[in-house]
Amino acid sequence: AHTAPDPLEFGGNAFVPLLDPVIGTGTESQICLMFYQLGAERGPTPFDLAATIVDPSGQDRGPANIVLLGRSRPGPEGLVKLLIRFRASDLPPGPYSLRFVLRSSDGGAPFAVTEAPFRISRGA
Repeated sequence: AHTAPDPLEFGGNAFVPLLDPVIGTGTESQICLMFYQLGAERGPTPFDLAATIVDPSGQDRGPANIVLLGRSRPGPEGLVKLLIRFRASDLPPGPYSLRFVLRSSDGGAPFAVTEAPFRISRGA
């Protein structure tokens, strides 16, 4: 019997999510972004991913330095996992969020927008 992969696994590697991650200035972290894609039974759909850094007042601090490292095939219910590398460059210590926007590659309206909080320390 085939079982679906654990949602907290990517590429055969299990991980534990951090609710309040602390990142050192200039260091890199890996992020697993998960979303459900409708119509995924037809196969992976091309999409564009953008990320911006948002400060505690809600102000956009500009594009985040991210690289898409991997993407899972959609699961039976359409769950897709993205493995992303994020480099926290030139941010003073304090709380922030990464705002992710996913949209179809044809430039349509976003189909997912989410934020992930994190904190910058002077050195992790």
